[in-house]
Amino acid sequence: MLTPATTNLIAHVLGPVLGPDTDLHILRRRHAEDSAEGHLVDLVLDAARRLSTLEQNLRQQVGAAAGILSRVTATLDCGAACNPHGELQSTAGDLDLLAARHADEHHRLIETLSAYRDTIAAQ
Repeated sequence: MLTPATTNLIAHVLGPVLGPDTDLHILRRRHAEDSAEGHLVDLVLDAARRLSTLEQNLRQQVGAAAGILSRVTATLDCGAACNPHGELQSTAGDLDLLAARHADEHHRLIETLSAYRDTIAAQ
């Protein structure tokens, strides 16, 4: 299932050409399976699913990091030493990597959507 953010991105890029009808499953049925447009929709669907998955993972990791930060704050409030196990360092690296992967996939989806938009606009 696509996230609302991914769905909004698709509508933003394809909306000027297609109007409000930007549901990818409907778009898939508009084209023959072996057509260039059909292949582009498949690529868009694949990129959209990957972006949505990465977004969901990133949101989960951000939530987990917020929990860690809350525990660190509580530890500091008690006057104890904080972060004895390096949780922040590990979490920061994980978040950085996941955010970079999300940014790459976001860019890939925009490129794929633009190629599809340009193809159907030329018809």
